[in-house]
Order: sequence, then C-alpha cells, then structure tokens
Amino acid sequence: MNLTSKDISEDFPNSGKIYLNNASVSLMPLQSIEAMKDFLISYNSRGPDSINSDLFVTEKLWNTRKIIAKIINYNPEEVILTQSTTDGINIVANGLSFKQNSNIIIRGLSHEHHANFYPWLRLQNKTKIKNLSIDKNGFFDFNELKTFLDNNTKLISISHALYNTGSILPVEKIGNMLENFTSFFIDSAQTVGCIGNFDVTKIKCNFMSFNGSKWLCGPMGTGLFYCNNKSQELLEPMTIGGESAMIYDNTNLAFKNIPDKFQTGFRNYVGMVGLESSVNYLLKFGMENIRKKIFIFQLF
Repeated sequence: MNLTSKDISEDFPNSGKIYLNNASVSLMPLQSIEAMKDFLISYNSRGPDSINSDLFVTEKLWNTRKIIAKIINYNPEEVILTQSTTDGINIVANGLSFKQNSNIIIRGLSHEHHANFYPWLRLQNKTKIKNLSIDKNGFFDFNELKTFLDNNTKLISISHALYNTGSILPVEKIGNMLENFTSFFIDSAQTVGCIGNFDVTKIKCNFMSFNGSKWLCGPMGTGLFYCNNKSQELLEPMTIGGESAMIYDNTNLAFKNIPDKFQTGFRNYVGMVGLESSVNYLLKFGMENIRKKIFIFQLF
C-alpha cells in the first residue's frame, strides 16, 4: 500500500477540517471508536466484575501489551499500562532510592517538557541534579555528559525527540555509552508511532514512557511504561494494592513481578482496547511508511 499517495481522511472522524496537532493529541481512527463501543457492550453484557468479564478483559489487555511490545521490540510483560507519559516518568522519579552524594543527569532544565522536568526537579532535596547545557536546537555536548558521569550517578533522563524544536536526540549513542554503568530513562512521547521502526533493545534503556494519544492515535488517558525486567528491582512502586502485591505469613508483603508490580487498580480497559485497534490500523501501513509520509510533509 502506497501510504504517501493514499487519502485516508475517511478513516477518521471528519468535519472538513485539516488537523495537524498530532504531536499533542491525534485523531482516532473510526475503527478504534467502534472497537471501544463494541467492547463496552460486550463487557456490560457479560456482567462487569464477573468471572466472564474478567477473562474477557484479561485477554484484551494482553492483546494491547503484545501489540505495543511488537512495535518497540520487547516482551509483553515488560509493558506496563498507565494513563499517560507523565505516569511513567513519576513511576521512575518516585520509585528510585538515593544514597548520600548521589546525582541524576537531565538536559536543558525548562527547555525540557514539564512532564520530564518537574518530577526530577522535585528530587533536588534528595539528590544532586546535574543539568546538561544545550544549544539553540536542544542538543548537548557528549563531552560534558562524560564529565558529569561518576560512580554516584543514579540515572540519566533524556527525551528522545524534543516537543519544542523537533530535534531527535542520539539515544542509541547514549545507551551504548551508559551500558551497565547507570540507569537510563527515555521520554519517547514524540517518537513511538512516528519515527519509523523502533527497537528498544538498540537504545538499551532501563525505562521508557510514552502515551497512546499522540502518534499512536489512541484515546486520551492511555499511556505505556516500559520497564526492563532486570531493572524492576530498582524501583519501589508508587502505590500498592491487591493487583500489585501479595501477603505471606499473615503480615508480610511481597510485590508481584511486572507488569502487575506497577499497575495497581488499573481500570481504563476501554481505552486500551481503542489503543490496540489504533496500533493495528497503523501497522497496516508499516511504521517506516508512516515515517516517510511525515518526512515528505516536512519538506513542503
């Protein structure tokens, strides 16, 4: 299918206007809206919170994890369902423990999107914040990053693409440099779904957060948090409940493994059904074709 020439406007709700604000919130395909409607009818007809609906929901959520894992090239159990990119960032920021003299490295201070700035700034009473200086496009100097790194560095947080300049930062180069040295977090809200084929194994990050309502064309209130299986022990969950923990010896608690560990009380089932349908829609064209289409548009 030649995406660069096909008119797909009829696949979306259409009021005759041209919508270009996908970097904030995308339109949803009509098929996703229908999928959400069908889910709600089936879910309610089975009886909400019944055995039948529980099995039904479990299958739907697993399907969403599988398709997200497919587009980022990792294991479904390492995909935690959240409400937003911000949720995933806060899981990391609030879940880390800090020793004396520890530090984290961020880029650009207020040049960064507030979702990937405020949670780290809030930690300044617990740990030292090292800020990478930037040029007018938001890029930083790798030599400065190397001088910032030391044995007390707990985490580096970087956006993959910048919301205000469009610059795409060299996350693979950073990941290769940091491998087995310190933890690496990526805000990929502006890349998953529009940058082409995405391979988190090449980036080598520990954690990554993005949402479903930007380039993945899913509904608002859907987010994804990637946590490498080996890295889950680095984080204490923000919340705890029957979904995320279990009790033993009557009084002692143990956290379940991911994805349950970070997913207490998740209830946005219908949103995840819509997201899965949207990603299926995008995969019909191929992620590389979508990237080519965006690139051609940028040239004009």
